[in-house]
Amino acid sequence: RAGVDDKATAADFAFGAMEMRRATSRSSGRWLLSLHWIISGYGLRTGRIVGWFALLAAITVGSLLMGSASHSARRAGMPRTPHFSVQLSP
Repeated sequence: RAGVDDKATAADFAFGAMEMRRATSRSSGRWLLSLHWIISGYGLRTGRIVGWFALLAAITVGSLLMGSASHSARRAGMPRTPHFSVQLSP
């Protein structure tokens, strides 16, 4: 079969099969299949999973930076406690 891409055809068939599975599933498993479709396109849409990963990484880095900035700001406003050194003579 010249001119037919078997990978693309197989991927379309798998995607269609998962769509039919999601459409005919009961409500208990439908939400999980819908989540799988939204996040990664059933594992066939790499752009979606890369986008979700980038969003998750940005949220994580942002929250870490915000947390460390507020921690250093709180420490800057706190009065310093004096440090005492004790020397023991023999």
